[in-house]
Amino acid sequence: MNKKTESQIKTVSPRLLSAEELAVYLGVGKSSATTFGEGIGAKRKIYSRTLYDKEVVDRHFDNLMEAEGSIYESK
Repeated sequence: MNKKTESQIKTVSPRLLSAEELAVYLGVGKSSATTFGEGIGAKRKIYSRTLYDKEVVDRHFDNLMEAEGSIYESK
């Protein structure tokens, strides 16, 4: 096995988040995060674990921004 320097090791960002991680990601409580995640279809069951798809969450907010327009647009 090759030895790698710290600069060669890539950091992995998980696609699936636990309820606690989703709450931190969204900046809300765990109950609100799970309700939101289920509501937008981000909930995934992997065996006995319930996880939430970060790409679905991001796409949801991207679509909201497109529908409402950028908050940075001048009016």
